[in-house]
Amino acid sequence: MVTTANLGRLWCLGLCAFSFTIFGGCAVSQRADDELRQRCVGISNGGIRWDGNDIGVWPWIEGANEQWVLNTPLDPKPLLLDALEDPKRWVAAHVLLTKRWSLETGQSYKCGAEAYNDLRVSLFADGSVKIEASEQAKIRKKWHDIVGVPERAVQEKP
Repeated sequence: MVTTANLGRLWCLGLCAFSFTIFGGCAVSQRADDELRQRCVGISNGGIRWDGNDIGVWPWIEGANEQWVLNTPLDPKPLLLDALEDPKRWVAAHVLLTKRWSLETGQSYKCGAEAYNDLRVSLFADGSVKIEASEQAKIRKKWHDIVGVPERAVQEKP
């Protein structure tokens, strides 16, 4: 039987559930966004290992942050576009954008003996890898064009 006292308790329970849903959900969402931001800031070119043969070059995603960003259900694209500006993160950002874009859209990308999705990668017999810094601007433009976000003005360091 619903009495005035019970009705008050039910209202209080409803208010508590509503508050948890609104405010608790926001806190969970904020924590997820914070972790995404930290993980994207934590990616590095060193988290990618390159391999290849006469047919093509391909990356192995080895870093923990890089693997997390690759597999998260959250959308890291804006943060990865920002990472394209950083000389220590842009190669990793390109690899992650390529892998995620391919999975999300079903579109394939070009991969050959000297390039991975338009990024020229030189592999040497001793296991070393060379990626020219001059490739960064081309790759940054490519992704901004694909995603449809204008590039920011980037000042070159003297």
